[in-house]
Amino acid sequence: MPALVAFNRRWRIGSDDLFFPAAIGVIVRLVWLAVISMTYGFENDEIRDCNAWLELQLFFIGVILLTSLVIINEIAIIYISMQGTVTNSRPRQFMPVLLYIQLGLYLPELLWTILGTYWAVKNGSSCQPSLVIAVCVSVTLEWLILLVVLIGVLVLFDPLGTIHKDPFGREFSPVMQESTKELWEKRCRWLCCFFTGRDDQYLSAVSDIADILASGLHGVDIVASDVAVGLILLQEEQDHEQMERKIKGENLQKGTLVNLSDPTEKSLVQDAAHFMQFALGSYGWPLYMFMNPCVGPGNLCSGMRCCGGCRPVGEHIFEDNCCYCNSAGLKLQAHLEDIDLVYCSYHNKIYEPPFYVAVDHDCQAVVVSIRGSLSMQDALTDLTGQQEELRIEGTEITCHAHKGILLCARYVKSKLEKEELLQRAFSRAGENYRLVIVGHSLGAGTASLLSVLLKPTYPELLCFAYSNPSVLSALATPYCEDFIISVVLGKDVVPRMGVKSGDELRQDLVAVISKCSLPKYRVLMSGCWQALCFFLGPSFKAGRGEDWHFFSRSRQYRSTSNHLLWESNLTQPLLEDMQDETSLLARGEPSTGYFTEGELESTPSSSLTPVSAEQLFPAGKILQIDERPSIRLERPQYDVMWADKENYVKLVIHPGMLSDHMPDRVMKALGGILTQDTTVQEV
Repeated sequence: MPALVAFNRRWRIGSDDLFFPAAIGVIVRLVWLAVISMTYGFENDEIRDCNAWLELQLFFIGVILLTSLVIINEIAIIYISMQGTVTNSRPRQFMPVLLYIQLGLYLPELLWTILGTYWAVKNGSSCQPSLVIAVCVSVTLEWLILLVVLIGVLVLFDPLGTIHKDPFGREFSPVMQESTKELWEKRCRWLCCFFTGRDDQYLSAVSDIADILASGLHGVDIVASDVAVGLILLQEEQDHEQMERKIKGENLQKGTLVNLSDPTEKSLVQDAAHFMQFALGSYGWPLYMFMNPCVGPGNLCSGMRCCGGCRPVGEHIFEDNCCYCNSAGLKLQAHLEDIDLVYCSYHNKIYEPPFYVAVDHDCQAVVVSIRGSLSMQDALTDLTGQQEELRIEGTEITCHAHKGILLCARYVKSKLEKEELLQRAFSRAGENYRLVIVGHSLGAGTASLLSVLLKPTYPELLCFAYSNPSVLSALATPYCEDFIISVVLGKDVVPRMGVKSGDELRQDLVAVISKCSLPKYRVLMSGCWQALCFFLGPSFKAGRGEDWHFFSRSRQYRSTSNHLLWESNLTQPLLEDMQDETSLLARGEPSTGYFTEGELESTPSSSLTPVSAEQLFPAGKILQIDERPSIRLERPQYDVMWADKENYVKLVIHPGMLSDHMPDRVMKALGGILTQDTTVQEV
């Protein structure tokens, strides 16, 4: 931050991003320089015995000289890249000059590579094998380096990188924003052209997604690594804030711990664990094989049509693959007999998710299970995050819902009504059977909204939504608490993610980046170290000393592991640089790319676009499951609480924010809860 400006245009890389590629280049070239120098020194006498030996000698001398010059320049790039901070690029203002020098060195490198290739093809057979091998390896390495550089230039090229300003002197004008939307629309169409059809729904989804991406990314001069740095810093700040709240005795989350000694609450948790297997079954054979890698293949083959002998094709199963692998995995995962499966559709388009209807005799329920995200079509549905007005039938409530998921719920409802699937299912069921709707991830959001749509017709229905996205506005959440249970594990990112929370995340990232006084490479290296500690386990983390602190608002921090001392007021030097920058602008001199915190926070927001941003929440009562930290290798213990919806307003940055969303982990946690004791405690 800001993006690198070279050749009078912006690129998708910062001047402080070149530390790692330059360091790798120096290591590779140093090793090769040593090898080629030793080869030239030891084989110098044999060179004269070759045909066109002058060309060969010129090649060796040129390679050694050019490699040395490139190494020197890359060391300079490393040094310059280490200077400044993420927002202060003034110490790196000469980086474009070094890149121009690097490009100038690539041109003779290309000529020498062509020379070496020509010699190896024409005269290689007349020389010692060691010389031929050295030339061939050198030529191959040079071609690979040049190819990587070319690919890097193509990847980092920004079609909207041309620097121009509107009549008011702003680089980010509404015209640029419209161009950004058109670019994202083209990218989405190109990305999805091999995975989805091109019907009206597809075109509408791509347009909506382009709106969101353009509004979220327009007007902020950042690159991908800035986002990574911001996430690392934001996690550090969130951890620090939580630690301070613990020291003060404040509660980290609002809610009430679940009392498993209460038969009603224990029954709800048992039902959540039981019906989770129906949500898992909707994923078909891929998830079954993932969860059962040893016995899965044999069990699956016995239930497949092509491996289990000649068996009639079920008329109630639609658009499964040729061997009916998905329906076989479904029955194994959900412990269903074929007669209990009323309807199963694997038809998958945008806003049209796969789902099935089954009869569960164990819990006396008719189950509708909707699959979560498992395809590009599902991803497009997830990304269609605009909000649509929803009027709840039988009430005076008019709220907002996630547009893409609401369209999915309406599709499933229309299929249930058109095919009379619920009537057929209840005709197979006995008396006192109730309707239960379940799903995970995208399926959970669809199940929640489908339950709202079906509640007037089936007043006794119950919904279990696992890893439920934020789908309803606050006005409707109290209404849903009587019949929807949303299950959230740990730091799962999906229930906390939305258009509004994404916009707040962008502002938080900009804020923490502006407070950091470290160069980018040190933050990234520390983030990699923290991730390594997380994956190595709690026992490793317990012995690694204090965490690496990057910034402080009011006091100093010392780290025993790296012996770093941070200033008590890290924003003060930035303010001084801001004054210098202001004086430069006042004199009409070009900006060096330094951003102050105020300038960063005043960047255009999504308010310039028609994308609405009312806060959405997971529907119904929220069952929050958190694994207790432990350094001993024992069975995990969990804290379970009925959480307040306000806990899911902001994204929580944590290494487990993605893994906690996986359905197998949710199933494991629900099973583990029932084997432990939990006491009632107000939180």
